[in-house]
Amino acid sequence: MANTRGAARQRRTTTYISGTAARQLSTERSRRVSRDERLQVHKNRERAFYMNLPYLLFLTASMVVAGIVLCSYIQLRSEVTNQVKRISALQQEYNEIKLANDEEYARITRSINLEEIKATAIGEYGMHYAKDGQIVIAEDTRQDYVYQVADLPEDK
Repeated sequence: MANTRGAARQRRTTTYISGTAARQLSTERSRRVSRDERLQVHKNRERAFYMNLPYLLFLTASMVVAGIVLCSYIQLRSEVTNQVKRISALQQEYNEIKLANDEEYARITRSINLEEIKATAIGEYGMHYAKDGQIVIAEDTRQDYVYQVADLPEDK
């Protein structure tokens, strides 16, 4: 199998010549370039490398603007990264405080005994349940509290 690959490669790379003399191959290198073409190529190259003062100032100004834009972009990215880190730290602090608050609330609600509060209110402070006719419904003011500016009427 190795011999068949080598033979195939040799057939592809070997050039056969028929006859007794070798042919003249035409290549780009052997072509003579005329004097006018050489001058035109030389002029084109000079124009390509020629920079006048306004063009040089334009290139300098564009490089300065590009530098300012890139520095501003880098600064903004840095600020965004710092803000994201700060937000993450504040969220973590918020979660810790919320967890502590929830634990304290659960501890307080577990420690409240409503029967004990009722017994203290009735026994020590002389409180009692409201009777019919003692409850007065005030009109809704859409606020959290209601002011009593006068005594409530007795007959109702």
